[in-house]
Amino acid sequence: MSYSHWFIPWRRDRRRWLCVVRGWNREIESTLRGVGSDLRLLLVTGGTMKTSIYVGADTEKTVVNLSGEPLQQNETRVLAKGLNFVPTPKNVPLLDIITSAEACLGPQVPRGKAAEIRGALLDILSRSNHKAASNTTAEERRILKRLRQRTDLVITKADKGNVVVLLHKGTYLEKMNELLKSDIYTPIAEDPTDVVRKTLISLLQYFEHETDDTQLPKIRNYIHYICNSQCPEIYGLPKIHKPGVPLRPVKIIMPLTGNRTSSVKNSRQFCAEIKMITLRPSDILVSYDVKDLFTSIPMDITLNALENLLDKDSTLSQRTSLKAFHVKKLVSFCMKEANYFRFGEQCFMQNSGAPMGSSLSPVLAEVFMEHLEEIAFSTANESIVPVLFKRYVDDVFAITKSGEDEAFLNHLNSLFPACISFTIEKEEDGRLPFLDALIIKEGDRLKTTVYRKPTHSDRYLHFSSHHPRSVMRGVISGMVERARAICDEEFLAKELGHIKTTFFSNGYPAALISSATTHATARPEEHVPSPTAPLLILPYYNGLGEKIKRMGRTVGFQVYFKSAASVRSIVRNDKVRMAPNEKPGVIYEILCTCSASYIGETGNSLSHRYEQHLNCLNRYKNALDDQRGLGIKRRGRPRKLQPNEAMDEAIKASAIVEHASRCDGQMHPNVIANEPDFRLRKIKEALYIRHNVVINRDKGQRHLDQGRYRGQRHLDQPNYAKSVMLNNNRLTYFFPIKTDFLSVPLIRALMTERVSSESSAQ
Repeated sequence: MSYSHWFIPWRRDRRRWLCVVRGWNREIESTLRGVGSDLRLLLVTGGTMKTSIYVGADTEKTVVNLSGEPLQQNETRVLAKGLNFVPTPKNVPLLDIITSAEACLGPQVPRGKAAEIRGALLDILSRSNHKAASNTTAEERRILKRLRQRTDLVITKADKGNVVVLLHKGTYLEKMNELLKSDIYTPIAEDPTDVVRKTLISLLQYFEHETDDTQLPKIRNYIHYICNSQCPEIYGLPKIHKPGVPLRPVKIIMPLTGNRTSSVKNSRQFCAEIKMITLRPSDILVSYDVKDLFTSIPMDITLNALENLLDKDSTLSQRTSLKAFHVKKLVSFCMKEANYFRFGEQCFMQNSGAPMGSSLSPVLAEVFMEHLEEIAFSTANESIVPVLFKRYVDDVFAITKSGEDEAFLNHLNSLFPACISFTIEKEEDGRLPFLDALIIKEGDRLKTTVYRKPTHSDRYLHFSSHHPRSVMRGVISGMVERARAICDEEFLAKELGHIKTTFFSNGYPAALISSATTHATARPEEHVPSPTAPLLILPYYNGLGEKIKRMGRTVGFQVYFKSAASVRSIVRNDKVRMAPNEKPGVIYEILCTCSASYIGETGNSLSHRYEQHLNCLNRYKNALDDQRGLGIKRRGRPRKLQPNEAMDEAIKASAIVEHASRCDGQMHPNVIANEPDFRLRKIKEALYIRHNVVINRDKGQRHLDQGRYRGQRHLDQPNYAKSVMLNNNRLTYFFPIKTDFLSVPLIRALMTERVSSESSAQ
């Protein structure tokens, strides 16, 4: 094959030709390095990796299809990457990066330091011409879109094991309705969110007069002015490791443990403690588990126990000026009056227990379990009390005499028979799983190794997912550290081999696996930023994020990244999808048929905000009719404002009302972007206003400091053109922000200025 046609246009451009050659060399070197790593791993594992190199993870374990509808092989392959897999964003999220940075560079950051960070960040953004390669093919993107549009399937994750589960929509609804028919839940006629909000405001206002707590007025004012509150929504996660595939409503829960000697914080602590035990010949291993603890907690008993703990706490006054009674009342309000949710179009009230997903629920569960534990040991016969009793929330590990395990179970179930039910699991062949450890009896000692349920998929974050490399390394290191903490020496080598095999099948390079495994317990010293260094939480984009991280070490700021939309957020349909104009927290545009554009934001829905604009316009028109003598005469109290005053007040409300009062064109509202965070929403609104031709009175200066983002429209700049110029001691960067939203002109340029006075302030 002749390459002469590559040389002709580049004979005069030696530098460009050298760059191309170096690129080819890097690709060849990377390929050879990858082949060498694969061969080294094959040597380490004795050739056991041969199948996984080409096949990857077992899709029968990672994707469980219970829908009855067969999936195509390519659909299964896409879902087998895991619901936490993040496809590469189509474009660099420049607007989100700038918005997030501005939100973090608030008043707490000195102005000089903020200017330095802003300049360094925008220097990287303006000079970057990098676009990350997509980690999905066009076919895979079409598959994700097709799966999202399927209304007959529910694609969700299993309760445990990181498994993708497909259910028929009818089956999913049937199981959820079956769950909601229990006595725990009661249907209610309407959404109580607004009533709950007003009741809480009254309660906080009442407590303000009884205490000197300075936080209560702030919380009350926030709740008073918040307008995007919405009813919580329930959804189910299939528990495929139990027969019948039951469902339970959950969100991510971080249980908080108590200070009793029986409580354990994690598997590491548990394994370290039980290895000190010397067994007797009559001792057996058992575990007790509370069935559906959160929804079974007797709330009145738990609240009384909480109040008793608070009364005995001598340090309560150091943390808050609220008394124990006030804390109990607020917790009771959250667990009773505010314990409601929506499923579909129907709202329900939970009659008992704690809601799964509330941050208070793990705390209350621990309070109740400590109370139960205290009663159990104070009332139990000494002959049935376990030799060892360790508890992690509702999971209990015990060493007891053979034959006394059932007696202690009966005693536990007799304490609160109306609501609390314990189950028992006994050792088999001297082995018993607890948490993620397998406890093994060997003579009079206990040994441990890592335990995985039979349904465990061995699916972890796929290496090709759009995440920072540090996250990938952290996943491996975390698994290795867990293995070293749990496994006895005789089991460690096997577990480390399993980890290498597993991550290789998840697409991780052998060199990274080997490096992370080697340095998991002896990590090299990393750059530790100053505790006072500003923290930026930015969207991650491959290549660009690493540059920003390196710049942070030089300039002196910390960077944490947040990932883009995962496969789960793309394909999930187990919640009601709201229309764009009904979602709270939006930036919107109202476009007139005369091409006039108005951009605004609201914490409420667009339909609600647009109705407010129309009401202002109607007040203007009514006042105009009254001024002309055409208004309808109404009985009752006279108007507070004269027609001229009413017209002026309506026009002052917003620029779109002023425009509509002089234009007969029709107005069309559209959502530009969803943004629930108040600070980010205000900054995004300001940026959209600055870089589009709008009729807004506020040209985006209210929520952006002078000298940060001075907007001008550079229509002569090409879509991807970038230029840097020095003009009147001002360093100016131009770079495009593209948007795919309807009715909003393409944002072609964003000009950022660092005024010399700001630089000198550093």
